[in-house]
Amino acid sequence: MSLFIASLAMCILVGCGREDAYVENEDGAVAFLSAIPPNGSSITSSASIVLLFNGQPENVASSAGTLTVIGNVVTITGPFVGDLLLLVVTWRGGTITLVYFVSGV
Repeated sequence: MSLFIASLAMCILVGCGREDAYVENEDGAVAFLSAIPPNGSSITSSASIVLLFNGQPENVASSAGTLTVIGNVVTITGPFVGDLLLLVVTWRGGTITLVYFVSGV
């Protein structure tokens, strides 16, 4: 009986081999999920582009626009100049290049 109680106590302390529901990557990197509007879309020069990640990205930078990071959402707001926007976004552990066709409206 004391062996059972000791095993039960150890199971409670250790967690019975249960894994945590959320495990961060060892390097802390998060993955890009999607962009709104999607890559290849036409946008206006004053548009906002919303990027979704599977966690909160760190050290985010972009080649154009003004960045706002709230949780797992990054918003990049224009003005964007030129007819073609090659938007390079980097974060700790990742990078992505998105292409948009920009109209002056």
